[in-house]
Amino acid sequence: MTTVKIPLNLVFDVPEVLQSSNRKFFIIRAHKDANGTITAEKLEDEDTNPATITVTSDKFSTYAIAYTEEESSSGSSGGNSYVYNISASASEHGAITPEGKVSAYYGSAKTFSFTPDEGYKIADVIVDGVSVGAVSSYTFDNIIKAHTISVTFEPIADDQDRIINGIKATTIKASSAAKKGSITIKWKKSAGFKMDYFQVFRSTKKNSGYGNKAFYTTKTGTQKSYKNTKKLRKGTRYYYKVRGVRTIYGVKVYTKWSNKAIRIAK
Repeated sequence: MTTVKIPLNLVFDVPEVLQSSNRKFFIIRAHKDANGTITAEKLEDEDTNPATITVTSDKFSTYAIAYTEEESSSGSSGGNSYVYNISASASEHGAITPEGKVSAYYGSAKTFSFTPDEGYKIADVIVDGVSVGAVSSYTFDNIIKAHTISVTFEPIADDQDRIINGIKATTIKASSAAKKGSITIKWKKSAGFKMDYFQVFRSTKKNSGYGNKAFYTTKTGTQKSYKNTKKLRKGTRYYYKVRGVRTIYGVKVYTKWSNKAIRIAK
């Protein structure tokens, strides 16, 4: 088989040593058909990323990276027409866009924006090791070298109090259902404040025996149920209660306890 029914998108990395704004890259495909005849074909780049070449192909072939040298705006080829990398990172409680290793052509501009999480604000932006203050965005103009940019975030004092009080006031309604070998607990929190995760506590006594360690902890703050299949004894009545947890500036804040969901194991 030398072809595929559905064409594939193929992405090739352009070596950094070859990257240049005055070079137009493409792919040469050398394809050998069922009769043994080899034909060469030029495939144009379909993306705008200077560090990659994307082409569509329906053939199993030999592929080679190629380029043509175009005249630069200064009237000459070569020179300082390279692609530079900008390393962009953000601390916890916010994001930088774009993030990671970002490519930019020589002489071009690149803008980065910063978005804090709820209850946080921009603390500082560091560009090439130097603070530029708590700005909401930053633009590198006339890029002629590699750069670094990072942003840190800090809590908003007044808003933190609002969030903490809101989490503590959040209520949770729990319910349960039993099948042979399992009890499923479901819960729904009141609207307003997100959670990092939920904790499920279990006891065979209504008002004691739950302990200080959760019987089950969710991995996310969006999970809304838990199927208990472990350590169940048929005919035993089990009591479950649920609470939400969110970490605010390194401190765990808890919601109100849910009602107790009661179920006898089958």
